[in-house]
Amino acid sequence: MRFIDYLGRLITWDTGLMVLVWGAVAFFGRKFLGRVFNLSGSGLYWCLASLVGILAFTIRFWDANGTADVFWLFDSFAWTQLTRSAANSILNAVLFVPAGIFFVANGKRWWLVIPALVILSAVIETAQTVTRFGVGDPADFVANSWGGALGAALGLAYLWVRGLVRAKR
Repeated sequence: MRFIDYLGRLITWDTGLMVLVWGAVAFFGRKFLGRVFNLSGSGLYWCLASLVGILAFTIRFWDANGTADVFWLFDSFAWTQLTRSAANSILNAVLFVPAGIFFVANGKRWWLVIPALVILSAVIETAQTVTRFGVGDPADFVANSWGGALGAALGLAYLWVRGLVRAKR
């Protein structure tokens, strides 16, 4: 499958609807979530927007196809298929990059952000397997984890560059 074809399967009116649903949850719960993440202002909104994107593209009710017959984490066959779709892996990694960037850039410690995003990925893949809203996949888990780590590294790079710019003033 070509990358553009795969992307076309993901960006649909259903995905837009899920962005609106999760966006409403984030908007109406922003005060509570601000306390949970200890963030406020634009930093909170950027972090919430990245989480909305993750949830909208991973917990997909219209993908409930019931094909997952084993728990994703322990399916040995699935682990051998980690490289079967470059497009899937790239998009899963890209999905977690903004969350890593925004949380680290807004003062969260990278050594806490990375494990939190890995845990979030595990929870999402497990939820997909249990609820059958999507398909829990170890390749997705690995790609999500790498994406979160890359995002955290980019967030650190942003803070480093910002520190250099401020030091020159």
